Amino acid sequence: MLSLVLDAMPVRVFWKDRDSRYLGCNQHFAEEVGLADPHHIAGMSDFDFCSREQAEIFRAVDLDIMTSGVPLMLVERPAVLASGETIWVEASTLPLRSADGDIIGVLTTYIDITARRKARDERARLIDDLTTARDAALSASASKSAFVANMSHELRTPLHSIIGYSELLREESTDESASRDLDRIIVSSRHLLGLVNDILDLSKLGAGRMVLQDEPVSPATVVAEVMEALTLMAASNGTNLRWAAQPPSFTTFCDALKLRQCVFNLVSNACKFAKNGVVEVDLQRQWRGGESEFVVSVRDTGIGISPEQMLRLFQPFEQADPSITRKYGGTGLGLAITRQLAEIMGGDIVAASVLGEGSIFTLRLPNRPVSGSLSAARQAVA
Repeated sequence: MLSLVLDAMPVRVFWKDRDSRYLGCNQHFAEEVGLADPHHIAGMSDFDFCSREQAEIFRAVDLDIMTSGVPLMLVERPAVLASGETIWVEASTLPLRSADGDIIGVLTTYIDITARRKARDERARLIDDLTTARDAALSASASKSAFVANMSHELRTPLHSIIGYSELLREESTDESASRDLDRIIVSSRHLLGLVNDILDLSKLGAGRMVLQDEPVSPATVVAEVMEALTLMAASNGTNLRWAAQPPSFTTFCDALKLRQCVFNLVSNACKFAKNGVVEVDLQRQWRGGESEFVVSVRDTGIGISPEQMLRLFQPFEQADPSITRKYGGTGLGLAITRQLAEIMGGDIVAASVLGEGSIFTLRLPNRPVSGSLSAARQAVA
């Protein structure tokens, strides 16, 4: 009965005497060492199956366990089969005791873990490959960011000079034709400078080098300044740019420059796509999830965006429709930069739109009052 139980077990089992000679084994082990009958193993040793070097190692392990009485559990080691194939096994060897408790030999069980080790080694190799690829990608990204930053600097310096000298010449010009030409130079140079700044901002955001400079800021003042700066653009496009309602007056801590950039991108975008339409800007303070925030909403009656196009809306270098670039211009960086700026300031931006009817972009940022308790701020918002 015992032999039937041992043969049914999905492991290799054998036991030896104190001289490391085999006393018995199950059928699985017998087949692995090239024996047809488990009983044939009695009196044999590892020297009959293994190389002298490996047999001496096994003998040393047996002696150590029989001397110490301490089992050796779940040890991974190579084993050479009768066919000459090397496999990996997970073995446990225990001291074999008599009825009186004396150690009379060792009992060993093991399983074949060759496939498991191969899978583990393959995973380790894959992780090493992925780590190497990641490091190479990070290095390439850092090099790209450094290159873009340097190139942007090299481009901005002459552009500032071109704009400055052109504006100076424009002020002194008395020739109508020359003035028109200078106006075109100034407009084109400023457009190019804006593109260079967008690329530099995207590079900084991607490299994690964008730094916040928080200061006391009046959001209503910032938004009003942006709307004032875009008045001529809106007028030239036939767009009615206006407040949706009287904005609340309050002061918060945030990066004024980045807030201005976010609002400018949203409002200028709305004006660009709402030709002969309306752009309404709204500013509110709200409580959401127990936190105070201020919300800038920009609603337009422009061309709108389809649900499919919304999926690509905040991706760098993407525009809702490729034909938009040909008709309206732009690189598709503005909204991507705006969302990333909003996120590093602790907020977010979302959009909703109906194709052919218009869109609304909502910028949410944390409201950190400059003075007064949080409860007072809550009452002020309410």
